[in-house]
Amino acid sequence: MQALIAPLKELAEYDEIRKVTRQGKGTVALSGCVDSQKLHMIYGLSDGLKYKVIVTYSDLKAKEIYEEYRFYDRNVMLYPAKDLIFFQADIHGNQLVQERIKTLRRVVEGKPVTIVTTYAALMTPQVLWEEKDIIRTERGGSLDELPGYFVYYEKNEAMQEFLVKNYQNAARAAEEEAAALGYAGGLEITISVPGGEEAARRTFNPQLGVEGGISILGTSGIVEPMSAQALVETIALELRQAAAEGADRVVLTPGNYGADFLAESGLITSDIRIVKCSNFIGEALDRAAEAGIRQLILVGHLGKLVKVAGGVMNTHSRWADCRMEILCAHAALCGAGQETARALMGSATTDAGLDILAEAGLLDRTMDSLLSALQAHLERRAGTSCRCGGVLFTNTRGLLGMTGTAKEILNIWRAKEEHFTP
Repeated sequence: MQALIAPLKELAEYDEIRKVTRQGKGTVALSGCVDSQKLHMIYGLSDGLKYKVIVTYSDLKAKEIYEEYRFYDRNVMLYPAKDLIFFQADIHGNQLVQERIKTLRRVVEGKPVTIVTTYAALMTPQVLWEEKDIIRTERGGSLDELPGYFVYYEKNEAMQEFLVKNYQNAARAAEEEAAALGYAGGLEITISVPGGEEAARRTFNPQLGVEGGISILGTSGIVEPMSAQALVETIALELRQAAAEGADRVVLTPGNYGADFLAESGLITSDIRIVKCSNFIGEALDRAAEAGIRQLILVGHLGKLVKVAGGVMNTHSRWADCRMEILCAHAALCGAGQETARALMGSATTDAGLDILAEAGLLDRTMDSLLSALQAHLERRAGTSCRCGGVLFTNTRGLLGMTGTAKEILNIWRAKEEHFTP
């Protein structure tokens, strides 16, 4: 592939940059290179190096770079994050783990490789290969003591059993990965959140009763270090790609809870594109309409979408936490008395609020009222070019309900699948 480098060698700046990078004295920052030239320049500047790492901001961008860079280098490999809270779930079972193992194996075997990865992949728990036959926590506790260090609910035996079991499973998985690479020694696994206790004071944790540490919420506990604008642009890119591939109908969901619910419930047909939008509901609706999406269903946990029913289009707790206020207002519209309203306002979670509504015999009516408000706000934000509906669920109760428009859209999608099924 030297023919591809020849044009670069004619540039005086190229030779100068190569000399500076070969000195190995710190970081070299380059600017002024358009997107279409970046990979070409990376290939040229790294020519002759055995190991190369290209790091980008998202899993989607990493895949894009990986596909394009294969034109320059056949030894390129994609090293994905093990799990992503917002961008992409591991819908192919162990595929992500297998990809990581293949990449690590190539490095261990000393073969030339160009690794394309993300910040999230570099932030996964570190496993040190040491000649030991022990597994211990960073703070020196035994496996049985783990929940006391990391979990607020340390007196909950079921929670302890769950965590210990999952920690043991993670440890076994690490041992299997190491064995696959030919390593037979012990492992030291470090799980930590640097500055977690201090950071927790600035979060919603204290209001949930989580003190003395930080609660890592969600299904993976891994958050990619991206700016809000970068997140929104990633959502927009995926929506544009969906439209470019001929998809004019998508499902939006804030994260892994929604993706898991959709996978388990069978609510939508297999050909519908699912796009995760994190807390940026309003921005995602705007970008969907701009991309040419004509039919959209927003599927989310009640704790997120109850805010949208109140007109809040960024559902992060830093922007607004009016969950119980909105739930209480709709319960009052449906006949809730002062005692029920007071109990709702004192609830820490929407799940607890649903229990109160069920006990008062107001659950179904309150959900209908919420869904009506949710539909109105979706239509107001998306406009007329994109038809939207909403679906509410919780992890404990499952499907709570869907708006009338969501039902109509789902019927259309199912009819299309039946029409095209051979």
